[in-house]
Amino acid sequence: MSMSEPSNEAPAHHLQAQIIKLQQDLASVQALYRILEAASTALDLIPALERICTELAQVYQVPQVAMAVFDEDRATLTVIAEYLAAGRPSGLGEQIAVAGNPIMAYILAEQRPMVMADPARDQRLPPPLRELMQRRQTASLMVVPVWIGDILAGTIGIDAIEARTFDEADMQFAMTAALAVSRSLEQTRLHSAIQHELAERRRAEAIIAQQHASLAELSTPLIPLGNQLLVLPLIGAVDDRRAQQIMENLLAGVAQHHARAVIIDITGLPLIDTHVAAILVRTAQAIALIGAETILTGIRPEVAQTLVSLGVDMRAIRSFSSLERAIAALLHRS
Repeated sequence: MSMSEPSNEAPAHHLQAQIIKLQQDLASVQALYRILEAASTALDLIPALERICTELAQVYQVPQVAMAVFDEDRATLTVIAEYLAAGRPSGLGEQIAVAGNPIMAYILAEQRPMVMADPARDQRLPPPLRELMQRRQTASLMVVPVWIGDILAGTIGIDAIEARTFDEADMQFAMTAALAVSRSLEQTRLHSAIQHELAERRRAEAIIAQQHASLAELSTPLIPLGNQLLVLPLIGAVDDRRAQQIMENLLAGVAQHHARAVIIDITGLPLIDTHVAAILVRTAQAIALIGAETILTGIRPEVAQTLVSLGVDMRAIRSFSSLERAIAALLHRS
């Protein structure tokens, strides 16, 4: 080719480079979309973080990416999720001290990723961290902070086992991915908080229900005596709910104990009105239907006057002035 003929090699090479760059950018955008999707839809934290670590490993073409979060005392970071290529040593559960760690000092001061070349031999790192880098054969490292608001929640470690340079574009992409991780952490934390609140509410409701059952049992204590005899001392006010409970307990007790008589002692009732009297009559009628007798004790003079003035027909119910007399009469009859 003569010197005067134009060369197409340079423009073709340049075009090819542009195509490769566009393909890389498209792959990065697609990976970022998948990271955002994992972060925004996951309610289970660990699988979401593992998926994000996998996407980052593919973007940066590295064999290992790990996510570490602060422990409660914020003195250490613990690796809770990672991506590992086959045959790579796991770092799950590794604890990384914050004190004396120049990586954490840099991140807290600069609020941006820190890149390190040959961290396995970097004397600035504390020995345990250098040993971790040696086990993982880390040749180049980028540590990306994950923030929730103004609080540093954890870090993403991107480990290359061959020397490489993480440039500004790499750091910017990693920070965008870290925002997605932050969203995932915050969302799962909110979800966990809601689930905890619901669990606490269910637990409280169960306790309240148990307390109500215990109070109900205490408020209608059915006492079995000899010779198929049951005694129910009533104390406190009787509303519709308690009236229904009294009837259910008595009927169940009569059936269970094969009782022939039930003594209802109303000494502890503060008030007898038409409503309460009607409840007592209905209870006696129900007990009679299953073959037992209802006896009323503890009727004070003023209560007797009230029942008469109300016109309540109590003829179906035998009565005694005291519980002791009723029990004595029934035992003597037997």
